[in-house]
Amino acid sequence: MQVIDITNESICLVNLEVRDKKKLLLDISTKLAGKFENLSAEEIFNALMEREKLGSTGFGEGLAIPHAKFDNIESFGLCIVTLKKGMDFGSIDKKKVKIVIAIIGPSAQQEEYLRLLAKVSKIIRHKNILSEMKKSPSESALKEAFIKGTISLEDDKKDKTKKVNRLLIINLKESKYFDDIINLLLEKGISNAVVTDSLSIENYLTDSPLFSGFLNFLAERSGGCRTIMAAVNNKEVMPLVDDIENIMGDLNTHTGIQVMALEIGFIRGAIAS
Repeated sequence: MQVIDITNESICLVNLEVRDKKKLLLDISTKLAGKFENLSAEEIFNALMEREKLGSTGFGEGLAIPHAKFDNIESFGLCIVTLKKGMDFGSIDKKKVKIVIAIIGPSAQQEEYLRLLAKVSKIIRHKNILSEMKKSPSESALKEAFIKGTISLEDDKKDKTKKVNRLLIINLKESKYFDDIINLLLEKGISNAVVTDSLSIENYLTDSPLFSGFLNFLAERSGGCRTIMAAVNNKEVMPLVDDIENIMGDLNTHTGIQVMALEIGFIRGAIAS
């Protein structure tokens, strides 16, 4: 599924005058409910609010992407909103939100749902797209700016597929940061990542008769480790490292994560479009 496939069914609201997040999400829910026979505005509103309780969907640079899944729908819906005045959305960069792209979709299409979130979130890296959307004087102009933006993102992606030349490997020991890093990768449009669970070497050494007594200073097992791997462009590596350090702190002094980027000699195929 491509983002462009559903923009014709999207709803646009321009220069909405509302400052309260609940009122905004209620207005959005009412509009989206009109596209689905078996979903009420109340159901959509409650689902969007429940998602906000897990953490703000304000992604930064003035963009918020509230979203929710439902078992009883088979298609996606978007509501694209520009706000006349910025709104505090609890965004990670503390900036007021001026553009809201609300998404609802079917629970049964998990992969397509994640792809759509990732594609839409990539807009924050393209300030010219955000600027065009903010300046849109009408609903049709806003929809056109969004469509043009998603087309340009698809073109960028096609160019980048020719330049993938690094295998990014993130070994993460502190599970509390896992969701933040996965969200970061999705925000950057890296949807080809794979995750494996493993145990660090200390877990095996403490079971060994030779080392068990010697390693008592560990006090307890070090727990599991997650390895995230993704093929990326070499130019993306250091910006990603900077973003990870914004989450976890200086990696040179951190013992809960290790990041590596290895040159890829050969690659063929893909696990995500």
